[in-house]
Amino acid sequence: MQRIATVHQVWEDLRRRRRLLVLSWLAFLPIALCSGVLAKYSHHEWIFIAGGVLSFAAMFAAGVYLGAFTCPRCGSLFFVALYPRSWRAAFTRACT
Repeated sequence: MQRIATVHQVWEDLRRRRRLLVLSWLAFLPIALCSGVLAKYSHHEWIFIAGGVLSFAAMFAAGVYLGAFTCPRCGSLFFVALYPRSWRAAFTRACT
């Protein structure tokens, strides 16, 4: 049986997805810095590369997860539209 979400739950899901993207974006610099320091002291450059790749992959996955949000009204992708309207939904609650 499929669970029907309320409008409040849908918008809370969007806020959670945005917070996840911002958190992964903010975590990129500390992870890169810590892996760089660790690589310097352990003399293994692959640690720095792995830290950068993994944190970038986390940012990319969070971006894809946010981009896969569907509009609660029409059911289409919320952030995807043809130019020139595609940038507006990133800052508002307007479906593209």
